[in-house]
Amino acid sequence: MGLGPQLEGAPGTTQGFRLLHLNAVPRDALIATVHGVILCQGLWVACRALSQVLKGYAAISPEMAIRLEKVGWSNAKFWLYCQTTCNLAQTRHREDQVQVERFPLQSV
Repeated sequence: MGLGPQLEGAPGTTQGFRLLHLNAVPRDALIATVHGVILCQGLWVACRALSQVLKGYAAISPEMAIRLEKVGWSNAKFWLYCQTTCNLAQTRHREDQVQVERFPLQSV
């Protein structure tokens, strides 16, 4: 199996939706292929910043998405789509806490 994007989990669920949260680069393959410090240096990011993303504690920023694209791991749009999908799935779990008042739309 090569290093590349792979979506796992059922649509509409958060299972599998973690990047590197999304298991887009399988952690075992990543560790076996590239030592973490070398990866951080190659991406020009602090190891702590990358670690936070890999563990799902931090979101994939547009800049990180571009960095991943530049090293050949899919494209930035893919990574941002994955992040947005993850964000939406997490929000759906607490959807009942989102309060709004319905109001009629008036035609112009």
